[in-house]
Amino acid sequence: MPPSSLPLPISIESTGGNGNGLFTSRHDKSQIRKGPRPHNNESGEPMSIEKNINNYVQIWKGKARKKLGRTLHSKPMTNRGMRDELSGSFKQAVEKVKHALKK
Repeated sequence: MPPSSLPLPISIESTGGNGNGLFTSRHDKSQIRKGPRPHNNESGEPMSIEKNINNYVQIWKGKARKKLGRTLHSKPMTNRGMRDELSGSFKQAVEKVKHALKK
């Protein structure tokens, strides 16, 4: 293939940021929002869906770790899984109580 018919290389330089070349952020740093997190209601309560997801992830992670520990006959791993599972369940129960008290 003759050199004149080769495709031109694609530039990977960003269009935003400081424009100094490769590996720059494509977002302008001045547009990053700083300050309090958004709230889902007028009372100023932080979004609890994120906490619920984190709690359930911790519960499932604990269940998986507990099963793996039992499979490998590893008491420390089994105990850590039980601790993760109970911790996530406790956090979830606290969130439910807080939600019930606010109503």
